[in-house]
Amino acid sequence: MNLFRYGLGFALTVTVVAMLAGEAKALKEEVEVTPKNVETNGFTISAEAQANDVIRVKIVRDLAKAKSFPAASPYDLWRDAELRIFGDKGLLVQFGLQPAAGEKSVTYTFAVKKDQLSDTHVTVYEYDGYKDRTRKELPIGGGTLFKFHFKDFTDLLLSDTPAAAKDDTASVKLEDGVYRVLAPDDSAPEGNGVVELVVVPVEQGEAPKSETIRVSDQPLLRFQTLSHFDFQFEKNECTEIGFANTPELKAYTRDHVGAQLAVVVDNRVISHHKIREPIESDTVRITCCTVGGGDHLHKHLKELKLATESNSRADNQQQREEDER
Repeated sequence: MNLFRYGLGFALTVTVVAMLAGEAKALKEEVEVTPKNVETNGFTISAEAQANDVIRVKIVRDLAKAKSFPAASPYDLWRDAELRIFGDKGLLVQFGLQPAAGEKSVTYTFAVKKDQLSDTHVTVYEYDGYKDRTRKELPIGGGTLFKFHFKDFTDLLLSDTPAAAKDDTASVKLEDGVYRVLAPDDSAPEGNGVVELVVVPVEQGEAPKSETIRVSDQPLLRFQTLSHFDFQFEKNECTEIGFANTPELKAYTRDHVGAQLAVVVDNRVISHHKIREPIESDTVRITCCTVGGGDHLHKHLKELKLATESNSRADNQQQREEDER
């Protein structure tokens, strides 16, 4: 839940004071983040090219430069972020960004089409709250809204953006979805091919090890047919992800307990999971036991959903404009 949303177009730092019966009850600071002050404010921004002209952007918050409370304090800093993409006729997409917490930093990640980057706005919210997250009220206190207009960062990010790797993805482009994993000695089911994909590692600080997995080229579930992902969180970490099941996936898990399934996004394996029992329910629920694994999967599925919604709304807007001509 974003609690502080201001439509103030100020170019400089703004202080927002809420008044109640003549008494100042909360002090909120609004900071316009630019390439010149981004590091001073404790952020770094990087971008990486993906397939189909998609840019993956990462905003990293240095916790050493962020506000903090003593260990004995009942207060804690609550974090949230919101992304908005605008088109010629107004807002196209509005989306929450879940913070991925590390030991020394917090990361916000999103993906957009390259030609939409300059129309992208991100607001990072840091506000005073209770450590006990079951309490609904906020304490009297401050907070900061960091506002990023990526029109200011586009030239810098695109000039520094590494090209999409050409040698670490399969020549066959798979749809985003869930696939059966094939052991090294397994042959593909009749009528299916075999594709070897790179596994995207969970970011743990150490140098990631290159890993590939063989999958069948026919999906058991296609993400483009889904309208909703259900993300469950505990202590700001994603622990479980749910989405609608399919007859194909039900039948496969019924006959292949002990085998593995791969979640494929952008022609790469984001995660792979052992089938412990048949999945007969109408909803698939993935429990993430690996440290950081849930946030890792959540991040990529959120990016996928965001890119899909953005493209769909842009296509609809273009169609409306053509109809008006």
